[in-house]
Amino acid sequence: MAATFAYAWRSGLLEFGSTVPDGAIKIGRLGSGVRKADIEALARHSRTVKGQLLVPGVPEALDDTEAVDALIRFESMVKERQVKRQAKSGGRG
Repeated sequence: MAATFAYAWRSGLLEFGSTVPDGAIKIGRLGSGVRKADIEALARHSRTVKGQLLVPGVPEALDDTEAVDALIRFESMVKERQVKRQAKSGGRG
């Protein structure tokens, strides 16, 4: 089974695919504890495009530094959610 990655664009658009396109920033590889459901639960859901996910804080960022800071916060939230879920399940997933 091919790997699936979560990645984001400077616009904040969050997508999933088997590769990370040039210009996108990898958020993580699904599997190994990282679940698509965790990322979807923490992402902001677009009000204008059904099904579109955004990394909170990135679309509003005034510059690239703010955008990267928002992306780092989002990655940390995903990892924290993963750790809590694994602790709750006794480390089984």
